Amino acid sequence: MRLRPFLSRHSVWLGRDHLLSVESKAFHERYRRFYFRDIQLIAIRGTQRRTTLNWILSGSLLLILLLTIAAFRSNVRFLEVVTVIADVSLAIPLLVNNILGSACDVYFRTAVQEVRVPALGRIRRAHKAIDRIRPLIASAQEAMTPLEMLGRLSALQSATTPRAQAPVEPATEQQLDQIES
Repeated sequence: MRLRPFLSRHSVWLGRDHLLSVESKAFHERYRRFYFRDIQLIAIRGTQRRTTLNWILSGSLLLILLLTIAAFRSNVRFLEVVTVIADVSLAIPLLVNNILGSACDVYFRTAVQEVRVPALGRIRRAHKAIDRIRPLIASAQEAMTPLEMLGRLSALQSATTPRAQAPVEPATEQQLDQIES
């Protein structure tokens, strides 16, 4: 388990034409800007972070609960208070971890980089953010018609074919209709 999440704070800000990911560590901040027109892929990958943290907190809570029972049987007031405080200080993060839901890693891919965005570390939060920015990305990238896609594919094929072969002609409306049916 990495200590990085405990030592730094992450946030994502929505701009008019971009997303801004901010990582704050003490007196240092790191900014990454993702323009909607450049985002090629947003990937969500589920992780075991929630389960691992649950096991650690549950095991610790169980041990402290056993100490609490022993403290109440020994009638030592100071130990009773200390162990109850320890129980509560472990139970609250365990409860919050389960309320937040499953953990995930979110990656934004552009033409030049693939970056993990830690601020979107829970699946529910990630889906909510992606649902909000998906229309902004689509409007910034202007969806291509099937005819434009075929034209670009044929242009790519002609650029990559050896010069001895004849280049592929761009598709016509009639050819497109044949492909679609």
